Amino acid sequence: SLPANVTIPVGQSGATFSANSGSVSSSQNVTVTATMNGQSQTAVISLAANVNCQEFQNSPGGLCMVQDVLPWITFGGGWESRLSAANLTKGSGGGTIQFSFTLLPAVPTTGGIQNHMPAFFTVNKSKQSQVAETGTYSLSPGKSILLDFLAAPAGCDSHGQNCGSTQDPNTTNYGSILVQYVADNPAYLRGIIKAQLTLLANSSTGAYVWQTTEQEMSAANLWTAPVSVSANQTTNPQTSQQATAALANPSAAPITVRGTLYAGSGQTVTFRDFQVPPLGAIAMVFSQDPSVPFGGFGSAMFPEGQDFNGQVSFQVISPTGGAVSAMVLQYVGNAMSSVEVNAQGTNPVGSALISQTRCAEFPMAADGSCTAQYTLPWVVFGAGWESRLKAANPPSTTTGPVQFRFTLLPTASTTSGTQNHLPAYYTDTRSGKMQVGESATYTLNAGQSVAVDFLNPPASCDTHGQNCASQPDPNTFAFGSVMVQYSSTDPAVLRRLPYPQLAFLTQSNDSYSSQITEQGAPAASTWTAPVTMSANQGADPANNLAASAAIANPGSTPVTVRGTLLDQNGNVVTYNDFQVPALGSIGVVFAWDPSQPQGGFGSAAFPQGQDFSGWVTFNVTTPGSNGVNVVVLQYVGDSMSSVNVQSLP
Repeated sequence: SLPANVTIPVGQSGATFSANSGSVSSSQNVTVTATMNGQSQTAVISLAANVNCQEFQNSPGGLCMVQDVLPWITFGGGWESRLSAANLTKGSGGGTIQFSFTLLPAVPTTGGIQNHMPAFFTVNKSKQSQVAETGTYSLSPGKSILLDFLAAPAGCDSHGQNCGSTQDPNTTNYGSILVQYVADNPAYLRGIIKAQLTLLANSSTGAYVWQTTEQEMSAANLWTAPVSVSANQTTNPQTSQQATAALANPSAAPITVRGTLYAGSGQTVTFRDFQVPPLGAIAMVFSQDPSVPFGGFGSAMFPEGQDFNGQVSFQVISPTGGAVSAMVLQYVGNAMSSVEVNAQGTNPVGSALISQTRCAEFPMAADGSCTAQYTLPWVVFGAGWESRLKAANPPSTTTGPVQFRFTLLPTASTTSGTQNHLPAYYTDTRSGKMQVGESATYTLNAGQSVAVDFLNPPASCDTHGQNCASQPDPNTFAFGSVMVQYSSTDPAVLRRLPYPQLAFLTQSNDSYSSQITEQGAPAASTWTAPVTMSANQGADPANNLAASAAIANPGSTPVTVRGTLLDQNGNVVTYNDFQVPALGSIGVVFAWDPSQPQGGFGSAAFPQGQDFSGWVTFNVTTPGSNGVNVVVLQYVGDSMSSVNVQSLP
C-alpha cells in the first residue's frame, strides 16, 4: 500500500506527481495529481480489480476474509497455549491464504487508553522465541502452522506496553485470540479447516498436568452446553464437580449476555446477565458468588442444596441479534476438559441421507418416526476408567419431545458367527439408581437433559459378553463405541438438537486425574486433525508428545481406512491402511509399530529421526461406505485431551 499525499519530483522542470488516497491496498484505487508549471490534472488509477468475495466479508485491504474469536487464551504463571491452523479446505479450494492472529486482552481499554497483550511465542516447534501480539503467515495449500504462546514480556506497564526484552514466567496473562484467513479468491476460503487452541498447565515439577482443547467456531447469538456442579465443593474434592466458562465479544460495541441454568427436568433454576466489553472477554466459575472476581451464579444454582446437573445457555440479549463466542470447561476432581458448546440455529444435527418423506432429510423408522443416528467412537469403563454420556433437548416454547437411546457396541460385533455384547453397570440422572445393560431409552422434553455414567462391566461374562454374574467387576477394562439414536415425529425437533457428547475419565488414588470429551457427529468418509509426536518416546517424559485415535464403523460391512500423516508443508510423510469391522471399532497408537496390536505408523512417522508436527487424515477407501467416526487424542507429558477432528467431503 501507499501512504497518503506522496509527492514525487520528476525531472528538472519542477513538475510533481501527488498520490492522495488515504491507505491504498491491492484492490483499491489511487488518485494521482500531476502539476506542471502551475497547471494540474487528476487521474484515478485502479491498482487491481475489486474482488467479489461472495459469501465472505472484505478485509481492510479489500481482499476476502474469514475471522473468528477463540474465547480464551492464557500463558505465563505455569500456563501455555498452542494454536494449530492449516490451509486445508472442505471444498475444491487450492490457493495460498494469509493466516494471522491477534492477541486481545480481556479488558480492551483502561482509562480510555488501549491495552495490549504481547507474548513470547515459538513457531513450528522452533527453539527460538519471538515477541509480538500479532503475526501473519502465508500458507500454501496443505501447509500448516503451530504457534506456542509461552509467557508475557517482563516489565510491561499497566497497558501492556513499554515492556522489557525478557520473559516473565510467573505472571498469568489471559484474554482471547482473533484469527483471520485472507485470500484474493473466495474459493480458497470456502470450507477452510478451523483452527484450534490447546491450553496446557504445568505442575511445580515442570510436568504438564492439565490439557484441554478449544475449537474455533463462528460467534453466535445463543449457545448451550451440558454442565455438572457440586453444591459443596469441599465435601469430597476427589470427585467434586465444577464448571467454568469464557465469553468473548468479537464486536466493537459492548454486549449483554444472559446465562441461564436449566435443571435436568427442564426447569429454569436461575439466570444472570454478564457484561462483555467490545473486543474483550470475561471468565466465570459457575458456583462462585457474583460479587467476587470471576463470579458466576453462586448459591442460586443450588436452590435446595442439591448438586446441579443440566444445561447452561448463553444468549446475547443486547443488542438484539448480537453474537458472542463461548467456551465451557468441566472439572471432575483434578481432571478438566472442554465441553462441546452448541450454537442453536447454526449447527443443526443433520443426516447424510436425503428422504422425500415427511421426515425431510432424516430417515424414517419402521414406526414412522424421524430418526438421526450417531456413533461416538470410544467408550471405556472399569479398571479405573468410567465414561459419562450426556444428551439434551434445548429449551424451547414451541418444540416437542425427542426419544434418546444409547447402545453400547463391542469393538467386534461378532466372533465365530456369534453376536458379541458390551453390557455395563451404569447410573443416570433420571433414576439415580444403579442399573445394568447395554441399551436404554429416555424421553427428553424441551429443556430436559440426561447424563449416563458407565462404571464397570459385569463380572464373569463369557467371551461374547453374555451369561454374566449379577455384580460389577471393577478390575476389568472394557471398551468399544456408543451408538446414539434420536427419534421424533417432527424433523424440526431433530434439526435443533446438539450432538451427544461423552467424557471418559480415569481415576488415580480415588481422584479423577484426566478427562477427555468426544462429540458424536454424522459419519464421514474423510477426517483430519492436527497432531504432534516425539520421535523418541522415552527421551523426555515430562514433555513427551504422543497421539492416538479410535475409528468406529457404523456400517454393516467391514471398511478399510487409510491414515496419512502430512507434515507442515503438506507433504505425505507416511500412510497405513486400517481394517475396521462392521459395527465395530479399533484403537490406534500413532507411534507404535503397525505389527503390534493397536499399532499405528511406527518409525515411518519419523523418517529423519525428527519429531512429527502436522496433520493426520483418515480416509475410507472401501467403495460404497457411508463413512466412519473418528476421535483423536493428543498427549503432552502426563496430560491428554481430545483433538478437534473435522470431516471433509
